[in-house]
Amino acid sequence: MTSYAEQAVLSSFEIDNDPSDAFADDAYRALESAPPIARTSRGDYLVTGHPEAVHILRSPDAEPRFDYPTAGSRWNQLAEKFFVFLDGTAHRRLRSAFDTDFARGAVSAEGPRLEALSASCAEAFRSRAEATGSADVIMDFAVPCTVKILAHLLGLDPAAVPTVVELAGRIRSTGDEDRDFLDRVAVELRSTAELLIDTARFEGDLPARLAAACEGDRELMCATVALLLLAGFETSANLFGNLVLALLWEPRRLQALRAAGPGRLPAAVEEMLRLHSPAHVVARTARKAITVAGHTLPAGARIAVFLRLCNMDARVFDRPREMDLGRNPNPHLSFSHGRHYCLGASLARVEISAMLGALLPVLAGMEADRSQGHAWTEQALGRSLVALPVRPLPVRPRSLTTPGGRS
Repeated sequence: MTSYAEQAVLSSFEIDNDPSDAFADDAYRALESAPPIARTSRGDYLVTGHPEAVHILRSPDAEPRFDYPTAGSRWNQLAEKFFVFLDGTAHRRLRSAFDTDFARGAVSAEGPRLEALSASCAEAFRSRAEATGSADVIMDFAVPCTVKILAHLLGLDPAAVPTVVELAGRIRSTGDEDRDFLDRVAVELRSTAELLIDTARFEGDLPARLAAACEGDRELMCATVALLLLAGFETSANLFGNLVLALLWEPRRLQALRAAGPGRLPAAVEEMLRLHSPAHVVARTARKAITVAGHTLPAGARIAVFLRLCNMDARVFDRPREMDLGRNPNPHLSFSHGRHYCLGASLARVEISAMLGALLPVLAGMEADRSQGHAWTEQALGRSLVALPVRPLPVRPRSLTTPGGRS
């Protein structure tokens, strides 16, 4: 017989009325009626089908495409050296240098420590909200928590954590209206990465592994540390903000998660990952012709795989526009696929579970501050909520009763 908790977590919730990123929604709406693979008037290929995306992302002939339109900028000089945009030997060498740090077994073994870090950050968040009447889930919890977790895993000197948290705050202060923000991000990231490297702020053998993987190339070393920092705090914090907004917007979701208990949390996290992909799109170029589902994408073809739309493919996901917190199986592509599958996927899963587990009891006494609305803005690795302010629920006065039970 299914318990109440199991019934609660297996509930499904509509998502159509949730707050969402209007900019991204407009782009997706234009593609909703498109076939799984569509060719644009410019000759580019747009992929929104899940099986088709899996085939392309697995193909050795689909290589990453660095596709920022700011040629020669500070951002391009830094980001084009990120190993996510490299392929072949260089990609394998850099990626393998950190496989041990982010392997599933290594991250899972750190679970208790990550839970303790998350609990400490959740308590600080609760205290701030109660003392001031409001707190921002992203900057007051998600960013410092993800930075502390990343610092622990990479052996970063705890004294350097505030420097990285401040960096995250400066990066998040930029917005769509600031056309030069990517260059500013690049300058901030590179200088911070250089400072951490030059002052030997990393413990253990990571500096030696980094130098060996980069073959002494200082620019590549700085770019690699910059990527680890940026991906470590930005994508995780952005994702966490979206997840908490979804829970607070429909309190029954929050109630279902709390009723289900920690054993059900991983499945719920997978479903929220499906609906709130950290990356919306990945770009590829066909090194050679790629044939998939009756289409031949010629050599040199530019390909854009829309991960979020692939995660809505009704051929793969039953009732794709519902949040089913017990969905199983759930083969979403939120961390991409193939040889460029997200290096930090295992960390993100354990991290988000630890953070949610710590914050759920706090959120039970909070509500989203809807007076300010919810807006999204461009960040270095995607789009993010500008902020997610919450406030303590008002305390209801107790009824006064007489000894006889009459009020």
